[in-house]
Amino acid sequence: MRKKKTIVIRDPRLRKLRKELRNVIRLSVNKEFDRLIEESDEIYYEVDELGNRRSLAFVPEVELQARAIIERKNAIYSAYSHPILQCPLCKAIDKDMAYNPEHKRWYCVDCYAGVEWHQNRRDQLLRELVLSKEQIAEFLIGLAEIESDPLSNDRHSCARKVLTKMHIPKEEQDKFLELCEEYDGYNDAEILLNATPHLLGEQADALLCDAECLVRKKRHWDKLKAH
Repeated sequence: MRKKKTIVIRDPRLRKLRKELRNVIRLSVNKEFDRLIEESDEIYYEVDELGNRRSLAFVPEVELQARAIIERKNAIYSAYSHPILQCPLCKAIDKDMAYNPEHKRWYCVDCYAGVEWHQNRRDQLLRELVLSKEQIAEFLIGLAEIESDPLSNDRHSCARKVLTKMHIPKEEQDKFLELCEEYDGYNDAEILLNATPHLLGEQADALLCDAECLVRKKRHWDKLKAH
């Protein structure tokens, strides 16, 4: 689906039936998970004639069986978590649901309001962003190279140092770092781990490569000026 969609059930009997059906599915999924965990434990150990347990970890045949179990668990989780069965945030199974086309997921109507607010705020920050893709790539390269200050209480202390060195005004720094937090970049390390692909998009690798070359050139010219 490409548009937001909300499914509301007002009849109390139908709401109760929906909750019970969702609960049956959830209990079935949990039961299958428990069975797969037990199966995984069984294949990793064998009991000898004296009753001693021996680990079979790293045995090729066992690893293949374990990988098949993991794939089965992932498939079940994926099938359960994406349809309109429970809210991925609050885990509720008794609420009306709304579909978010950007995330391609269903949320309960209560959580959807928060998701929509963050989505709108992120769009606003992107519209007001003054840093170009090339500047963002240069910032990320600088952030990856700078040493963190263990005594600082600012979660973005290194990020601010790099942005200040790039002559980015404080007001624009605040907006940019808020955008990073919208992409789960709540500290310097998480900006690099979580926000990078969202900030640079499909051209991330090429932009970072160009930015690294630019940083090296600037460093080279700074050394020449110093001498």
